[in-house]
Amino acid sequence: MPSAPNWKNRRLAVRAKRVQARRSGDAPVIAAYGATLPGKADGFIAAYDAAARFEIDWRKKMNAGRQAVEALDSTVRSWQPLLGRDVPALAASSYSISSDVPDDLIRSAQRMGTYIDEHVDEKGGALSYKEAALAEIEPALAAAQAKWAEAEAADAEYQKLLRNARTSAAAFDAELKAFRRSLRVAFGRSDKDFQKLRAERASQVDEDDDGAPAPPTQSKPPKPPAPSTQPVPPAQGTPQQSTSSPPSPAAVAAAAAAEPAAPAGTAVPAGAVVPAGAVVPSEPAGPVAVVSQGVQAAQNLEGAGAASASPARRSSRRRSSKKAAAANA
Repeated sequence: MPSAPNWKNRRLAVRAKRVQARRSGDAPVIAAYGATLPGKADGFIAAYDAAARFEIDWRKKMNAGRQAVEALDSTVRSWQPLLGRDVPALAASSYSISSDVPDDLIRSAQRMGTYIDEHVDEKGGALSYKEAALAEIEPALAAAQAKWAEAEAADAEYQKLLRNARTSAAAFDAELKAFRRSLRVAFGRSDKDFQKLRAERASQVDEDDDGAPAPPTQSKPPKPPAPSTQPVPPAQGTPQQSTSSPPSPAAVAAAAAAEPAAPAGTAVPAGAVVPAGAVVPSEPAGPVAVVSQGVQAAQNLEGAGAASASPARRSSRRRSSKKAAAANA
C-alpha cells in the first residue's frame, strides 16, 4: 500500500523523473534508476489521470441516477395511501417501500404497477384511477431503471480505473522510496532534490511540477543613485550655514607673510585671523580698565566678608530667640 495519497504521488512522479534525468550524471547509482523509474512513474501517471478524467463523468451519471430514483420514490409513496385503501396487498401494513437501496425501490415500484394493472373489485371492475396511476408510475419507473443502470455501469468502470491506479501507485511508491534513499546517501539529507521528493513537500509547488512556473532569475540589486553635487537650498526661515572649508595653515601663513607687520603695541582687531606662531601684543591697560578692575576686587572682598559674617549673625539670632523665650516663660 502506498505511503502517501495518490494525488501526492502524482506530483512526486513527475518530480522524480526530472530529478533522475537531471542528476544521472552526478552519480552512477542515480543513472541506474533510468531503466525502471521513468517507466513506473509514467504508468502511474497514466492510470491516475485516466481515473481523474473519468471521475467527472462518473459523478454526473451517479447524480442523475440518484435523482431519478428519488423521483420514483416520491411518486410511489404519493400513491400508496390511496392504493392501500382499495388494494389490500398494497396496504402500508403489509407492503413496505425501501428507498435506501435503489434496486429494492425499483422492484417495489414494479410490483405496485402489477397490482394496479391486475386488480379487480367485487363487481369485476378495475380501479377507477388505474390509468392515471399507471401514467405517472410507469414513466418514473422507466427513467429510474435507465438512469440507475447508467450509474451502475459508470461506477463499475470508475472502480476498475481506481484499482489500476492503486496497483501502479504501489509499484511506483516502492521505486520512489529506493530512489530517495539513494539520493540521501549520495548527496546528503539536505540536498534540494531529496527534500522535494519527500511526501511532506508534495503539497508545496515546485519548479519540477507539471505546469509550474519557471524559477525567478537571480538579478543583481540596483545600484544606489550617485549623490548630487548641487548644494541643497536651505529651508525658509533657517539661517544659511557656510559650506566652505577653513583655510589651511599654509595658506594662513602665506597670507600673513604677504601683509606688512603691525607695529609693536598695536591691538589686533576683533575677528582678524592670527597666523600660527605669531605673537599677539597685549593691549595696554587704560584708566577705564584700572577702575573696572578695582570695582571688581571690592565686590569680591565684600562678598567674602558677607559670607564670613553670616554664621555670626545666625548665632546672635539664636541667642536672642532663646532669651526672649526664657523671659516669656
